Amino acid sequence: YDRSVAVDPLCTSCLYHLSRNYMYAGEWDKAVEARERVLLISEGGGYYHYGIMKLMQGKAEAALEIFEGSHLGGSGRPAGRAMALHVLERHEESDAALAALIEDWGAREPEVVAGVYAFRNEKDAAFEWLDKVFQVPTNPVSGKNSLIEAVTSFLMRNLHDDPRWEQFRTKVGMPTELIESIEFSVELPD
Repeated sequence: YDRSVAVDPLCTSCLYHLSRNYMYAGEWDKAVEARERVLLISEGGGYYHYGIMKLMQGKAEAALEIFEGSHLGGSGRPAGRAMALHVLERHEESDAALAALIEDWGAREPEVVAGVYAFRNEKDAAFEWLDKVFQVPTNPVSGKNSLIEAVTSFLMRNLHDDPRWEQFRTKVGMPTELIESIEFSVELPD
């Protein structure tokens, strides 16, 4: 995606995916820079992850402002608010946002609830919600698979040192040893 953006700096899809890749790599400054370019030249979404990026940069107030913006809907608003308010040590408000997330979105998006609990380092609750992910079928329209979303979410990083994490990955069919055994090499043209 770096190469794609170098070739076409206004390719919003390229910038969007570049920002996501930087996000998943934990390169928060680069992720924010690419996402801000996307938001500047496009009317598309991406605000939820933009807020997450700001949160991971240690900018909880800026993240909260994004999560409370009118451009953000769905589960992103309560999930983002619950995490930002937690970082800001506004725990009662964080708990209320999490309760709203569970009430409105828990049955459809348990991986989002698990991500909030994992972010807040509440491991038992996170794993309880990860168990619920197995009950959510792949969305036939979007192709969204909650199991894959849960395994790949950087919000779950607080769970990676817990033995239950590898058990979850194995149950999903993506154990670490299998993923690490895949050989992958990309050669870009000069």
